[in-house]
Amino acid sequence: MVTGNYDAIIIGHSSLKKVGLPAEVEARMYDQQVEEIANAIEDIKRERGDRGIVRDMEKIKTTLENKIKDLKAKAGKKDDVVNFDELGIDALFVDEMHEFKNLFFTTQMSTSGLGNPKGSGKAFDLFMKIKWLYRDWE
Repeated sequence: MVTGNYDAIIIGHSSLKKVGLPAEVEARMYDQQVEEIANAIEDIKRERGDRGIVRDMEKIKTTLENKIKDLKAKAGKKDDVVNFDELGIDALFVDEMHEFKNLFFTTQMSTSGLGNPKGSGKAFDLFMKIKWLYRDWE
């Protein structure tokens, strides 16, 4: 991908996950998500005070904060792999999108029947790459 001028490249889901974003970009995106969740938690506490929802959202926030710590710990280490931003990707078409359907979510309503509010790492990885493509992290 890096060395050629291709019109399209097909890669597997597992390979896409292995190509990461630069650590500073990823950390900034995690920071944005933590800030959004913290604001949502405060809104829920002010409006309804539903302890179960607040507890779930605080778990999501803690998970994201731990990922930020991991990224900062790895910041000085050099990877042998190319970063996603160096691939020259300007569009992304995903086959079998249902594989990425479990993105985390926040809601003031009961989460009964809505799935796991914590989501999946695979869905969040694709979410961040799409945000990077649209420059929605700057």
